[in-house]
Amino acid sequence: MIHFFLGYCRAGFEKECAQELNSLFSIPKDEKILQYPGYVIVPLKEDPSIHDFFSKKYLFSNHIFLRQGVLGLGELSFQENVKDRVRPILGILDKNPYINDFYDVFCEFPDTNDGKEWSAFCQSFTNALRGQLKTNQKWNENSKTRLHIFFENKSHCYVGVTIKENSSKHFMGIPRLKLPKDAPSRSTLKLEEAFLTLLTAEEYEKYLVSEMNAVDLGASPGGWTYQFVKRQIHVLAVDNGNMDSNLLKSEYVSHQKADGLKFLPKNKVHWMVCDIVEKPSRIIDVVLSWIKNQKACYFIFNLKLPMKKRYEEIQLSFQKIENYLIQNHFKYTLRAKQLYFDREEITVFLDLYQFSKVR
Repeated sequence: MIHFFLGYCRAGFEKECAQELNSLFSIPKDEKILQYPGYVIVPLKEDPSIHDFFSKKYLFSNHIFLRQGVLGLGELSFQENVKDRVRPILGILDKNPYINDFYDVFCEFPDTNDGKEWSAFCQSFTNALRGQLKTNQKWNENSKTRLHIFFENKSHCYVGVTIKENSSKHFMGIPRLKLPKDAPSRSTLKLEEAFLTLLTAEEYEKYLVSEMNAVDLGASPGGWTYQFVKRQIHVLAVDNGNMDSNLLKSEYVSHQKADGLKFLPKNKVHWMVCDIVEKPSRIIDVVLSWIKNQKACYFIFNLKLPMKKRYEEIQLSFQKIENYLIQNHFKYTLRAKQLYFDREEITVFLDLYQFSKVR
């Protein structure tokens, strides 16, 4: 029996994650989405089939604050000195006859300081559980279902599943990225994660091709520019501040000292990216200016969120940009995520199909 939906999120953004999920599940006023540090739980009145849920009701890529969405099968509480946690988990799986096997298993925990205390335990428990799944013939590399065991602590866990095509492929929904030694700043990881998270595999191969060109607004010292340079994409870095001296040695970088909020290139480019600290409404105005003047095909930009009414601010920003795109008959894709390397912000990807050719 399926009883709940478990959503992982960044600690401190449980409210915004719950607001998104509330619109998906249409929670009655007399019920609440349960919020805990780093995750939320949505009680389900009806038990949907896994196939219907992941193919008809829920789409992971539509959610901004959700790092991972798990369809819950059950929860377990253990005595403090219990030695066998595997058998009760297998018991829950046996009660769900339509879930036959798994291609992988993630034993996870909340992304909080307290949650990280269980990381070593979860790693060793994963090995034990994987071995038992193989023994019980519940392991199948061709399966599309992944098993998730989410440990609130060693005494309590949630058991659930995801489907390969409709979930984050990363453990805890977090890509493991390493800061390159020659990168000008840690902000480079934000754009790398955005490419990996917001673009499909097909888009990644098609839209990040050597010898394309890009404009990086607010580029100093060059963290985002670095991501294009390593892909041999030509970048015009726009910022009144200084750029990393080693980065400027690349044949793929040119630097123009100017206000990124006011800059428009003479010619159309493939990419416009922007990580300027400014109000979301101001960044949306900049993006709309580029769209109206047909200056780029693909956009990635960050929206810095206010302390209060963050979800409402996002809705206003998206409404503003989508109203223009719809009224002017654009065909487009708009996606957003709060990435692991983001803080009080979200990252947005916009693809304008009808301007896909750059002269």
